[in-house]
Amino acid sequence: MQAIDRGFAVSAAVSAVTAVALAGWYMQDCRPAVAVVLGLVLAAVTQCLTQYFTDARHRPVREVAESTRTDHHPVRVLPGPGADGVGDPRRRRGDHPAGVP
Repeated sequence: MQAIDRGFAVSAAVSAVTAVALAGWYMQDCRPAVAVVLGLVLAAVTQCLTQYFTDARHRPVREVAESTRTDHHPVRVLPGPGADGVGDPRRRRGDHPAGVP
């Protein structure tokens, strides 16, 4: 993951410098450069979040790995906000799972 992080940092720095230079020299307006830099920051945040939820060194992946070792189910259903079927758009009105009004 270090190579990907390093590659992203280098390409983001080159993009930011190029955007600032072109915005100042060619467009004579800083708004496009601000938009590019903001996009790069959001991409970096997305990359960090993705790494957290997919890297084996972090807790979410370790928890799933541990649950697959201890449970004896052939298929592991991951818990989540829609696990009880409440948010299922295919469910008909009035058709509630047990315990849900």
